[in-house]
Amino acid sequence: MTEAFHPPTLLTPSGARAVASTMCRGAVPGLPPHTYTTVVDALDALTGALLVTTLGMTPNEARVVLDYLWSAREITEA
Repeated sequence: MTEAFHPPTLLTPSGARAVASTMCRGAVPGLPPHTYTTVVDALDALTGALLVTTLGMTPNEARVVLDYLWSAREITEA
């Protein structure tokens, strides 16, 4: 069984997901804390699953792509 056939797992480190959850909570306060964590974890799992299952990447390749994607921190204003 190759790496590509394993079910997708969370690719982003838990610390980064925790920071993203906190940022979401700061932007949209008032929801239960687990809601933010669930949404961020789902986003990470979904993006990883798309790269692995749709494009045929290995989880490690998907991890590298997502690392680059999420590290782009420049915010531009329209």
